[in-house]
Amino acid sequence: MMKMKKTFPVVLAVVIALGALFPVILQAGTASACHQGLTPGYWKNHTDQWAGVSPNSCFHCVFGVGPRKPLIDVLRTGGGGEKALGRHAVAALLNAYRFQPDWYSPWWVKERVRYAYSSGNFEAVKNQLEALNELGE
Repeated sequence: MMKMKKTFPVVLAVVIALGALFPVILQAGTASACHQGLTPGYWKNHTDQWAGVSPNSCFHCVFGVGPRKPLIDVLRTGGGGEKALGRHAVAALLNAYRFQPDWYSPWWVKERVRYAYSSGNFEAVKNQLEALNELGE
């Protein structure tokens, strides 16, 4: 009985610690867990922070679909639909390069953009990328 009284506080502390860490462990490595993502406006104004691609890289060359314009010009283009998708695609790609390995991969971002073009579902993919781009740093 005496041994149980001594070990109980230690066991209780371990259980509490594991209970607090378990949700963190489950989310580790996901974009939602790391709360990282920067908006198209950030990337438009911080071209010195770009990694993985150049501001002058062609959107179509990078993604395999879409406009044949430099990525920086796509970020500067206003409007909805395909244009809004373009802005968020560029930002998501830059976030993927900046925050890897904790963010979605550049490959995943490119595949989402290709899906949007093949399906015509620009708005849904734009909304998905926009939500990720607005997670903050």
